[in-house]
Amino acid sequence: MYVICVLEDKLAIVPEQFGRDPTDVLIEEIEKKYSNKVVLDVGLCVMFYDFVEVGVPYVYPAEGSAHQLVKFRMVVFRPWEGEVLTGTICDADGNGMTISMGFFN
Repeated sequence: MYVICVLEDKLAIVPEQFGRDPTDVLIEEIEKKYSNKVVLDVGLCVMFYDFVEVGVPYVYPAEGSAHQLVKFRMVVFRPWEGEVLTGTICDADGNGMTISMGFFN
């Protein structure tokens, strides 16, 4: 049900964050961009796990942000095909149902 997936992205770090610890800034940007979001062919990203590789930051001409290529791992909710999940029906109407799985609705 939960797996760890490797993702890669180029993140922009704005100048206001240059004084902070770069690791904390990168984790915050990854969490902001990916946590609680569904990524196609990956699943529902739950939380940041760790870094696999962190590239060198680049500042492009006429732009103040530093862009950094980062390869990282995320904890992802992705049920396997054929896996049976048990939940409780919270609400049902003509548009569909809301089901609580215990850890999220």
